[in-house]
Amino acid sequence: VAVFPDVSNPTFNAPLQANISLPANNGCNRIITWPTPAASDNCGAPSVTQIAGPASGSTFSVGPATTITYRATDAFGRTTDYSFTVTVTDNAAPTFTSCPTNFTASSPCGTNVTYPTPTATDGCSGNISPVLLTTNYPSGANFPAGTTTVTWRATDGSGNSALCSFDVTVVDNVSPTINCPSGPILATATSTCQASINYNITANDNCGAVITSPSGSPVSGGNFNVGTTTASFTATDGAGNSASCSFNVVVSDGANPTITCPSNQTVFANTNCVGTATWTPPTSGAGASDNCGILSVTQTAGPTQGANFALGVNAVTYTATDVNTNTASCS
Repeated sequence: VAVFPDVSNPTFNAPLQANISLPANNGCNRIITWPTPAASDNCGAPSVTQIAGPASGSTFSVGPATTITYRATDAFGRTTDYSFTVTVTDNAAPTFTSCPTNFTASSPCGTNVTYPTPTATDGCSGNISPVLLTTNYPSGANFPAGTTTVTWRATDGSGNSALCSFDVTVVDNVSPTINCPSGPILATATSTCQASINYNITANDNCGAVITSPSGSPVSGGNFNVGTTTASFTATDGAGNSASCSFNVVVSDGANPTITCPSNQTVFANTNCVGTATWTPPTSGAGASDNCGILSVTQTAGPTQGANFALGVNAVTYTATDVNTNTASCS
């Protein structure tokens, strides 16, 4: 009987170990285990030995993949190799060991603010120097009035990152200044019982623009009614600080009313040597008028209509009074 040499290599039994990739769970490494693969051969059980890489149960560090290789050898020295990789990944973000807390500074309009530089550490990369993302506001920069959020980022060697943010609030507690005309503005009404008044309001603030808002008062160049009007204004800055001022506008009615009496009358005396006369008295809107309005029209001299008039000239006088007590008379 002739026995020919073994020409078949051994084979590894399925299922074969797949590549292993796990996150670190102990700082920057991890203990990883796997089963020893089994192999078969047509001429008996082959031996299986690990010929490359750390043994199962070893500690693997974060970094490039490590190749694990096993070799199966049959009784005739024929071999088959099988390999897989073990990779430990770093999925943990760095940790900030110091990050400034929010703080407030009082300043008329912005101030230089100094804060400690944040520090960070990482299980694999050690101490990390954070990078300022809010590039306009490093420590010592001038911060404007209001709240500014400053953000720093720490990134480890694996690209994991963490953020440190804090607010710097600069409080503007200085009110603006506002200037109104000093003393009352005096004017005389026109035929419309109003006067057009021009005035100037100025306002300033250490932090920029302010808004002046009239409180129910006519704007400069507007018409003011006869009497005393208090004009009030408020200036408000961007931080909400405000200041107010006011002044009086006094418009007087310098126009007397107009009044027209009935025409002169001639009557003849009766046997008692007296005469009787009648007429239509002037009234508001009929014989008397005023730019601001008629208050009253009254007879101020002479007999009333329908009364007996003595021989001779008898003067009858009417007086119109406007709402501002200006008067005019006719006879």
